[in-house]
Amino acid sequence: MATKKVLGVALCFAAFTATVAPAAFSEGSGRLDQILAAMDQNAKTFRTAQASFTARMFNSVINAFVPPDDTGKIYLQKTGSGIEASAIYTQPREKQIVFSGDKLEIYQNGQINTYNASAHRDELETFLVLGFGSSGEDMRKSFDIQDFGPETVDGFDTEKLDLVPKSASVLVHVPHIVLWIDPKLGVSRQQQIYVEKEGDYRLATYTNIELNRNLPKNAFKFKAVQKTVIH
Repeated sequence: MATKKVLGVALCFAAFTATVAPAAFSEGSGRLDQILAAMDQNAKTFRTAQASFTARMFNSVINAFVPPDDTGKIYLQKTGSGIEASAIYTQPREKQIVFSGDKLEIYQNGQINTYNASAHRDELETFLVLGFGSSGEDMRKSFDIQDFGPETVDGFDTEKLDLVPKSASVLVHVPHIVLWIDPKLGVSRQQQIYVEKEGDYRLATYTNIELNRNLPKNAFKFKAVQKTVIH
């Protein structure tokens, strides 16, 4: 399975990221340490997360977002073996991506493409540690982090963090990631993922966020499958 394919799918899940426990962060250089410490606490109680998402691709050559936007729902749950994730796209076309264990499955037009992702665990884990339930310690292991201070996003107070992957194989494809974390609600309100070409990025926003509630029964199930292709 090509690294580009792995990273492309991983970005779908990475976009729903960086949960921290609700807290009041003090001003100054210690803010980042407090955010990451809160993430460590939140990781201890995390069970599930779900939200609606909208993701847009920005092209630096034309200096504009390229339609169409991706919209849908994303679900994550903690299991005995780690984190399972499912993204269900509703626009511009129906599609579902499920990651569980070492298996990555992409469903579209009645067909499932199944990939063994174990050979690219490094790349996948780098992004999955950004997901709900990850700890600040895990994030520090995978990224060099800078705190750019407070910033308002859609009327919400957030803390802007810049992350640079430590993995050389990931850094080639993803130079850095920007998170806008809402410390009151405890989630990332917005995320900007720069991809390969300098200046191009994926911008994701989230609404209807719910934590530690029961997920829909169909969150990890595919519709009628006509064909399965194993890669």
